[in-house]
Amino acid sequence: SLLILSDLSQYSNEELGYFKQPLITFYEQAPSPILKTILFELLAKKELNWSLPRANDSGESEGMILTNLQTLMPFNKKLEQVNEIIEQMDLFDEVKVLLSLQVNLFYQFCFPNYETLDLSLVIERLLALIMGENDDFLARDDLSSTNSSIINYTTCKLSQYILSLSSLM
Repeated sequence: SLLILSDLSQYSNEELGYFKQPLITFYEQAPSPILKTILFELLAKKELNWSLPRANDSGESEGMILTNLQTLMPFNKKLEQVNEIIEQMDLFDEVKVLLSLQVNLFYQFCFPNYETLDLSLVIERLLALIMGENDDFLARDDLSSTNSSIINYTTCKLSQYILSLSSLM
């Protein structure tokens, strides 16, 4: 699926228009949230302005989302912000690259419901995953004083993401 999606970037908007319904169907039924995001990014960069269904985390429809650069811009700004934070961290360059890749994939996994994630928790947990640390970050006392609904949501999405990675192996 990923190779086919990357090949679609070579087609003109008119040519993609012939495949509008199959692409929308693929978007709706994609086996991975990351594939959905990759398709959305491709269509948005092409400025096709197609309406795609926006689902919440339960899979229920929350209206439509337009495939255009204006919709994609806040997502890209968030990724830039994340990458700037990672770049400023005191880590080996190789670890920064891996962390940046994992965080970017995680945000693609969560798109379009990425706004309420706790960024510091995402970075901390994915860094622990990369470094092979297995301590239970859910039991830490310093997390209980923050907004528990955001922490719970972020933790749930991180668990889903890590599970999806392990299912690829």
